[in-house]
Amino acid sequence: MGNRGSSDGTTRVGKDVIQQTESTSTAWYDLLNVKNSGRLIVAYRKALATKDFTEVNELIASLKEYMYDDGNGRNVPIARLVHKRGLSREADVDKNSRPSLICLPRRKDTKRVGELGAVGENILHTCFLNATRTHFDLGMLLIKAYPKIINDIYTSDEYYGENCLHMAIVNGDLALVHFLCKNGIDIHQRACGAFFCPDDQKSSREDCETQESVVLCTETNYQSLSNTYWGEYPLSFAACLGQEDTVKYLLHRRACPNKQDSNGNTVLHMMVIHDQKVSVKSVKYVLTLHIRNRQGFTPLTLAAKLARNEMFHHILTKSREVFWEYGNVTAAAFPLWELDTIGDQGQVIERSAINIIIHEDSHEHLELLDGIVLNILTEKWKHGCRFRWGAMFFLLLCIYMMYLLIFSVALGIRPSDPSCAGKFVNVTTNITNSTGNWSYSKFRAVLEVLATIWAISYLVLIAVEMCHQGVRTVFWGLVYNPIRGLFAVSCALIPCCLATRFACLQKVEDPLTVVALVLAWPYSLMFCKGFQLTGPYVVMIYQMLKRDFIIFFIIYGIFVIGFSQAMFLAVSGYLDDSVDEHMFARWFSSGLVLIIMSLGEFGDPLVQLVESDSPYKIIGLFVFFIFMVLGALLIVNMLIAMMGNTYQSVSETKKEWTRQWAQIVLDIERMLTPGKRLRLLHKYSEPVGGQRALIMRLRQHNNREQSKVSHDPKQHKASNPSNGAATFHKDAEYLK
Repeated sequence: MGNRGSSDGTTRVGKDVIQQTESTSTAWYDLLNVKNSGRLIVAYRKALATKDFTEVNELIASLKEYMYDDGNGRNVPIARLVHKRGLSREADVDKNSRPSLICLPRRKDTKRVGELGAVGENILHTCFLNATRTHFDLGMLLIKAYPKIINDIYTSDEYYGENCLHMAIVNGDLALVHFLCKNGIDIHQRACGAFFCPDDQKSSREDCETQESVVLCTETNYQSLSNTYWGEYPLSFAACLGQEDTVKYLLHRRACPNKQDSNGNTVLHMMVIHDQKVSVKSVKYVLTLHIRNRQGFTPLTLAAKLARNEMFHHILTKSREVFWEYGNVTAAAFPLWELDTIGDQGQVIERSAINIIIHEDSHEHLELLDGIVLNILTEKWKHGCRFRWGAMFFLLLCIYMMYLLIFSVALGIRPSDPSCAGKFVNVTTNITNSTGNWSYSKFRAVLEVLATIWAISYLVLIAVEMCHQGVRTVFWGLVYNPIRGLFAVSCALIPCCLATRFACLQKVEDPLTVVALVLAWPYSLMFCKGFQLTGPYVVMIYQMLKRDFIIFFIIYGIFVIGFSQAMFLAVSGYLDDSVDEHMFARWFSSGLVLIIMSLGEFGDPLVQLVESDSPYKIIGLFVFFIFMVLGALLIVNMLIAMMGNTYQSVSETKKEWTRQWAQIVLDIERMLTPGKRLRLLHKYSEPVGGQRALIMRLRQHNNREQSKVSHDPKQHKASNPSNGAATFHKDAEYLK
């Protein structure tokens, strides 16, 4: 692995690899190098044929001059190794500086610092790098001659920390892994070089003199072009590469699966990232599911974030507790910790698995909306949105429709020409006597006051949410549901309209009122998503606005701006007496005319151009024809085709409406107080093992498991009625 480089350090590593292939760059390269040559390997091959290993033993004995204390090693300060690693990195490092070595951690090392290979390797690493059986056998001789050499590591920044065990695992040689472990290799050595780092973190690598591991930025997508982010530890390497036998052996050697790498990922995190469920059964009894990485994800929530469907359900299966099994029916409890959106204190858990799944947009996340996730959402709908707490969903719908009715009627009976004696007038007179009909004015004033009270109440409700949940939680809730955010802006504009009414600023009031009304109506789409009859069509509108219309308006805007300027310049500075007012006489009106033409209204603009006496008539007609073909026919029909494709794809995706419906459920849940959310949690879950769990009956039917939520307290009893004690055991299969 030492002859490969990371993507961001190609120049630097490429130079090191060239040096690695030059036998003169390091003294012992004359004995063994990566070109499968050298005096030692030649002598060993000769010895295999002649059975005389005298020359081989002499050459191995000569290696002492390249090692500390004749191969017994020396405790080298970590600060010195880290400093040398920094020198190998392309960074502004003072090469004349020296690290402080007082009271700092040290590690055992046999190779002299001045006798390292081009990428910080020793001769044993070179044997494993050539990866032939002859080189492996030679490496075993070196280990028997110098036992301390087995724990030497690469010291360059690219491969820092890699030892022979990592290399044996990557080569897939289980026998070699056995040999190394029996000879005392460190099974918890961390390979934290840049080559084993996600691509988006390589530029953020920083050193700390007190630790060998590097400091990385938190944000990452865990992706690497070379696909070599394997979790640093040998056990993680084996799990990521799907080597189940190696995983079992390392666990037998007491390798800890809960150790965290520089990103805080454990073995199970790494199996989620690489979607390697094959090794889950090997480590399932020693793994801890509740460990969070540096981004705050547990293995379950990371599987939800990365849409690892099979790993997600495998982890759920591992965590569930089975009460009884009878034929093809199983009763099991699924812990809601990190799965549900409600915490043990009634708080909203932003990084819960359900919250992540609902607010991701990919089709892969839709596949997770099944089984226990769908059952939890259904229970929330039944107990918290549909039937409980005053029929929350339908109550909000009725209140919202009443508000729109009041607001619309109040605007409908506004006076067409309100009179104001001055800039500031009496408030009562202004509200009630702005029109000749006093009764209509009084009725309108009552409606406007009711609408204002409703809008202020909604803003107060959002403020209360911020007090209970925090500003950040409520803010991201509005970001996830932009229609609700727009409605909040509409409610905030209503008091502003009232203030401008008191000040008799009609020119300010009218635009604010128009904007408030426009932003209020789209909120009705959120309620339409809750019904299966209208929900899918609302989803289609969302998808078209988010995808098709953005692309269309960018391309269409370029055409309109360009052609409107051309039409404007064609008639600019020329007074045409044949028409009263030319449509293309102004730049803005020219653009509006082109937009109208896109809808098929060619008559009036074409007549003006044909009957015009303008000397630029030919140019105008040519530009008109080009826009008619490109803008009105091609681009508009392209939009129709794009929307048709979106309609087809959404209609085929039955779970898309389920995701939108689930967002409504979570939005209503956010509006509840922590106490009400906690009572909601207790409605559909039961206490099991000190935490809340969802009790489900699973039925195996036609090789597929069907689930049903059970609220029967008898499910907690074991199938053996003689003692009445609950018997728990782990079950390893779910949704096969």
